[in-house]
Amino acid sequence: MQAPVPPGYRRLGHASIPVRMSQSTVMILRHIVRWPLRAILTVFGISMSVAVLIAALFSQDAIEHLIDFSFFRADRMDAVVGFAVERPASALADVARLPGILTVEPVRNVAVRLSHGPISRRAGLAGRTPDADLSRIIDTDGRTVALPETGLVLTDKMAEVLDAEAGDIVRVEALEGRRRIEDVPVTAIVRSYVGMGAVMDIAAVNRLMGEGPEITAVNVKLDPRGAAGLYAAVKAMPAVSSVALQSVSLQTLRATMAENILITTGVFTALALTIAVGVAYNSARIQLSERARELVSLRVLGFTRAEVAWILLAELGLLTLAALPLGCILGYGLALAMTKGFETELFRIPLVIETSTYAWAMLAAASAALASGLAVRRRLNGLDLVEVLKSRE
Repeated sequence: MQAPVPPGYRRLGHASIPVRMSQSTVMILRHIVRWPLRAILTVFGISMSVAVLIAALFSQDAIEHLIDFSFFRADRMDAVVGFAVERPASALADVARLPGILTVEPVRNVAVRLSHGPISRRAGLAGRTPDADLSRIIDTDGRTVALPETGLVLTDKMAEVLDAEAGDIVRVEALEGRRRIEDVPVTAIVRSYVGMGAVMDIAAVNRLMGEGPEITAVNVKLDPRGAAGLYAAVKAMPAVSSVALQSVSLQTLRATMAENILITTGVFTALALTIAVGVAYNSARIQLSERARELVSLRVLGFTRAEVAWILLAELGLLTLAALPLGCILGYGLALAMTKGFETELFRIPLVIETSTYAWAMLAAASAALASGLAVRRRLNGLDLVEVLKSRE
């Protein structure tokens, strides 16, 4: 029948709470110190909601970076004119004379097998001119590099699979034509998010094949006003097997990614907001249930509703502020795990998280916590002072 013993608020180490703070602030900090496990779990729960939001939103950043890299920095051609079979280098001039063509660059694509030690992979070997501008080489540091006249340039994923580095010797076996084999040094590693392959000087590729100057495709820059005439002229050329437009490829990629990202982002966002609201609301409701008599007593002693609400909800605010930076760190780790989990030899997702993504994730989690706090404050304002004071502990 005795009243419960008041909780013992011990000092945290040798530091005491500064006496210059207001009494309500001291009460808030003491309560956090009194229940450290509860505070830690609340911080972790809210931080996980931030992390899940970052994991949901970063995919848009990654796709935009991939599009910028693939369609505007590395492969900047408007179209690729492909031939059914190898054509002599003079075919480049034939394509250049077509209506609507502004710039042309030759390409020689060959199917090869690359071997380094006991590891081997089938891949496509692309031959380009050293001064190619429509299809540039971007190294792993994001810098544009010139194609060396000798040696082999590997994509980063191919180099990883072959366990090869710059300076290593890789055996190149042609899988068509005379099927010649040649040992070639690796001169550079370049970045690629789609597929695996290698690049060489087009003259070196032709020497590898034991053939004269030949091409299999032409990268072109188009005049938009002459596109219609180009399509009509290409249809009259039996040697041309295809015309791949970069704009169509980009549009298809955006449409496919938009549908998948919309569904994934929606599910992750709903999950994250549910976590944030659930953790914040439950934390505030537990405090209200445990401290209702104390808070009502403060009202009787002359504290205003705002001051009592501050004592109850400021603790939630402090824990939310502590959770936001931790959530950003966890979100980065979760995004990194997702990129590693989805990585294949055919497709990789770049780990790119914009500052705005962190900001939106923190804002959403903080807004969910604020909404939960306001809901609990309404319940606090609706408490009957007399009934609460009459209730048993």
